[in-house]
Amino acid sequence: MTIPLPSNIQLLVKQNTHPGLAIDKYVDSYGLHGGWSENVQKPALNQLVNLSKFEPAELHYTSLQNRHKKTMGDLGAILFEAVTTNPLAIHLARGSALENAGICLHPIHGFVYLPGSGLKGMSRAFAETQWLDRQPDKIVAWQTIEQVFGWAPNSDDNKSWKPDGIPKREKDDKESAGNIIFHDAWPSKWPSIQMDILNNHHSKYYSSKINNDAPGDWEEPIPVYFPSIAAGASFVFFISLRKTQNPQTDEKLKKLAIEWLIGALNLNGAGAKTASGYGRFEIPSSIAIPKLASSDNYLEFKTTLELVTPAFLAGALAGAMQTKEDCNLRPATIKGLLRWWWRSMHSGFVSVNELRNLETILWGDTKTSGGISLSIKKLNVNLAPETFAKMKIAEVNNLPHPPNRKTSQGLSYSSYGMAENGKPQRFFAPPKSSWEITIFARKLKIDNLKPPKIFEIPASMVMDQAKLALWWLCYLGGVGAKSRKGFGSFQMPKELSELDGRKFNTPFGSPLREKLELPSNSFVENNAVSPSLRLMATFLGGSDGITETEDSVSNNPWVVLDKIGSSIQSFAQKYKHRREKKALGLPRKIGDPASGTFRCDLERHSSPAFFHCFKKDENNISVRWGAFPSPRLPDIQTSKDFLREFIQDFSI
Repeated sequence: MTIPLPSNIQLLVKQNTHPGLAIDKYVDSYGLHGGWSENVQKPALNQLVNLSKFEPAELHYTSLQNRHKKTMGDLGAILFEAVTTNPLAIHLARGSALENAGICLHPIHGFVYLPGSGLKGMSRAFAETQWLDRQPDKIVAWQTIEQVFGWAPNSDDNKSWKPDGIPKREKDDKESAGNIIFHDAWPSKWPSIQMDILNNHHSKYYSSKINNDAPGDWEEPIPVYFPSIAAGASFVFFISLRKTQNPQTDEKLKKLAIEWLIGALNLNGAGAKTASGYGRFEIPSSIAIPKLASSDNYLEFKTTLELVTPAFLAGALAGAMQTKEDCNLRPATIKGLLRWWWRSMHSGFVSVNELRNLETILWGDTKTSGGISLSIKKLNVNLAPETFAKMKIAEVNNLPHPPNRKTSQGLSYSSYGMAENGKPQRFFAPPKSSWEITIFARKLKIDNLKPPKIFEIPASMVMDQAKLALWWLCYLGGVGAKSRKGFGSFQMPKELSELDGRKFNTPFGSPLREKLELPSNSFVENNAVSPSLRLMATFLGGSDGITETEDSVSNNPWVVLDKIGSSIQSFAQKYKHRREKKALGLPRKIGDPASGTFRCDLERHSSPAFFHCFKKDENNISVRWGAFPSPRLPDIQTSKDFLREFIQDFSI
């Protein structure tokens, strides 16, 4: 790869220390074809990350920040500081040499900042869509909004929430800038940039609007790299008056502007990917945070997720080598898991295209945010990630040695790939690590399913979908690598303990589909191409497809994981050298001399069996397990027969 510049200029480019120039002007990608994300975008972002690690020696950022604060003070600006609780991605889609990998950098000094124009826009969105909803006199409230933000010709087009009785802003109307100035927000100290990652596991499903490409467990994830600022970054925000009206009005407008900005930062988030939790800020306790709008339109649900078993988190975030800082639960990870469990609730009741449309409405896509968003916050920050030293863990916890040389230790079997020779060092979040998760649901008005009919879904129905998906994640699922083998299991939160997620169809799934005039109770097995809870609940002949131990297994999570691995291995050994055991997932090596048949065109397929660890009491850990029959391992009937044997034979 070469930069398309004369050789003497290329030498100067190599001496560049400005992150903005590196990412905008000097991306080393000229002439490269294919493998864009891995071979072009990732190296370019690595260079950006490295340049941002240290403040340029000649900058003296603290002095620069102090001069900036003095200038704002001379303008009479009000300031406050807020800290990011989740990663911040700002200006991803702006014009750049890279695709969806931009970041907002100061054009002179090169540090990340939040433009005042963006802060003004998000504050106005909060005022119009949430604050306005709570005001008794909507006309006066709208006039107040325009006093703060101003208006432009045609600026209220497509704003269905604008109160009746106020004339529209026509194209000939004179524009107004508003009385409040939202200044750029600078970081409290020089912020380093991290390389973030989005793993699209179902690219055909999300990109196709016509073909029935189901979101199956057999697809290869496609990593997309982009820059972000890690959680914990502090920014300083400034608001000032453009012109003075009278002291009483000025004070009211400044107070409202700060309230709206704080509400937008804390409840909605700044920048890109806010529906996945990015860009949320924690506001100092001395500042009041405005409430969401009325419960008819907006709902908030908050709970704590606590690990029962260790979790391998963010394995691909750091590229070749993982660090402790990478081993953290990201909001995008949780949202992706909730989408997976939500799809499993509706799979088979609707077609693939209907499932995709329904998912977009609730969870969003690249064009719309959907009705569900979330935020997470690490709670016990002193409980740090630990190195996964497999042999030492086995020794410290007195895990039993395998009976012979042809049998692996149970922990090694269940964690295969996490600590093998030649693999990057892995870290895990230890048991009792916890995160606060906040889910936001809003009322939806839909007019794109069956035009010209308009469908309205109340916030309560939207929230039910998110809470039920979270219930299943905490009942049978897990987070991170090897989660289907029992790693990364969450304890069921007390706020969800009264919810019976096994009634996923009625009273939860069916009413939503009825509301949108989709099939409500007619389950079609051929439509259940992706994992289906209904299919899992019926293939054992009336059982719900899920089994759990009657007694606790151990109070030690490593002992429990070791026993799960040993039990899975024991069943697989019954099919030694037989191809049929590929029905437990691919790839799977079959030793010679191989026998049996398994005709399948797939190279990979995640395990259809799930193991979840949970506490029946304060200390003792139990296990439950279930399996999703797959139409591609190698066909639905073969998968059912093999998994039926596996579920009924398995013991721990």
